[in-house]
Amino acid sequence: MTDYGDRPQRPRRKAPPPRPKAPLWVLLVFIGLPSAAIVCMVGYIIYRDLQPPPPEPPPPPPDPAVLVKEADALYRNALKDRAAGRAKAQEEKDASFEFNSAIKKLQEAQQVYEGIIQKIKEDNNGVLPADYRGYENKITEIQRALVDTAKMKNY
Repeated sequence: MTDYGDRPQRPRRKAPPPRPKAPLWVLLVFIGLPSAAIVCMVGYIIYRDLQPPPPEPPPPPPDPAVLVKEADALYRNALKDRAAGRAKAQEEKDASFEFNSAIKKLQEAQQVYEGIIQKIKEDNNGVLPADYRGYENKITEIQRALVDTAKMKNY
């Protein structure tokens, strides 16, 4: 019997015997453990990148004595600017820059003093101790200088 015309059919070869399966310990050691390690490392890297950085500690509160010195320096510089502006105005020159600078410095000094008073009141349950009453007087003095400077600027 020939399927291919006149040629006789060759006998088929037998399939090779199946290879022996790898032992279970080989599969676990060489495939399972490295795969598990890679999955764990990738998971850790992703988890680490998703976590927010630890918060930074807040800066220490500024010393009120240093703030008072800064506010007093601003007040003195504002008075100098106001005096320079007044001298220019008497010479009939444009003194608006000096007056604006003085007003800005007085407002900054006023904000610093108000911040100091607010912090002290927060620390003492909303009451300003008698030792700090001078800060309120200083704010009143700054406000008076601010009003006077604004009036000088308009003339």
